[in-house]
Amino acid sequence: MSMAYSFLKAFTFKRGETPIHRLHPFSKMLFALIMTVIALIQQNFTIFMIALTVTLAVAAIAKVLRRLLQSYRLLIPLSALIFIANFVTLWDIDFSVSMVLRLLLMASAFSVTFMTLNPDEISVIFSKIRAPLDLGFIFSSSLRFIPTLTRETEMIIFAQRARALELDSGNIFNRVKNYIPILVPVIVCAIRRSQQLAEALETRGFNPGKPRTYAERPSFSFLDAIFNIATVTILLMIVYIIFFSSIHLPTFSEIVSLITQFLYSTLI
Repeated sequence: MSMAYSFLKAFTFKRGETPIHRLHPFSKMLFALIMTVIALIQQNFTIFMIALTVTLAVAAIAKVLRRLLQSYRLLIPLSALIFIANFVTLWDIDFSVSMVLRLLLMASAFSVTFMTLNPDEISVIFSKIRAPLDLGFIFSSSLRFIPTLTRETEMIIFAQRARALELDSGNIFNRVKNYIPILVPVIVCAIRRSQQLAEALETRGFNPGKPRTYAERPSFSFLDAIFNIATVTILLMIVYIIFFSSIHLPTFSEIVSLITQFLYSTLI
C-alpha cells in the first residue's frame, strides 16, 4: 500500500462511540481551527510540542491515533524537504524545525477532525454560519468521496499487482511511470462517480435555494462546553505567553544544547 493511500485514509470517517465522536461538529471544527491558529502565530518549539501532544491525546481518546501515525509516512519525506529547503536558505535550525512542526500540527488537527466528523454533519455547520446550502453540500460530498475513492484505489492497486505490476521497484522515474496504470483508472472512476451523483441530484430535484430540514440535528452538550472551554483556554494561554508574558520557553537549539551538555558531562 502506497504512502499516498495511507495518507488518504487519514481523512476517512469511521463511526465510533468515543467522547470525541459524540462532540458537536462545530466543536470539532473549532478545535482544528484553533490548532491552526496556534501553528501560525508562533514559532516556538516548546509550544509546538505542547499543541501537538494535545492533538495526539485527542486522537488517542477518539481511538484514531494509529491511523493518524500511519499518515505520517507521507509527511516525513515532505517534512524533510521543507526542513532542508529552509535550513539551506536561512541557516536557522529553529525556524526550519518550526516549519516542519507547523505542517505536522495543522495536518494532525484536521486529520483528527475529519476522522471523527460525519460528512452528513457538514451541512449543519454551514447552516449555523448562514452559508449557502450548495457550498455545504459540495464540502460534505467531497468528504464522502474519500472512503469511496480509497476503496476503489485499493482494489485497483491489488488488481494491478495481480498483473505483476511493481509499484516500488526501480528509480524515482520508473516509480512515477509505474503509477500511471493506477492513476488513469482512479481518475476515470472519480469522473464516473461525479456523473452518477449529478444524475441522482437532478432526478431528486435538488434545489439549494430552498430551505431544508434535517433528520438529525446535533445539539450542544455539556461535553461540548468542557471541550470548547479547554480548547479556547489553551489558545488564550499561548497568546498570553507569546505576546504579554516574559516567560522564556526553550527553543529547539537550546534543548539540543542542554541534552548535549548533559550527555557530555555524564560520559566524561
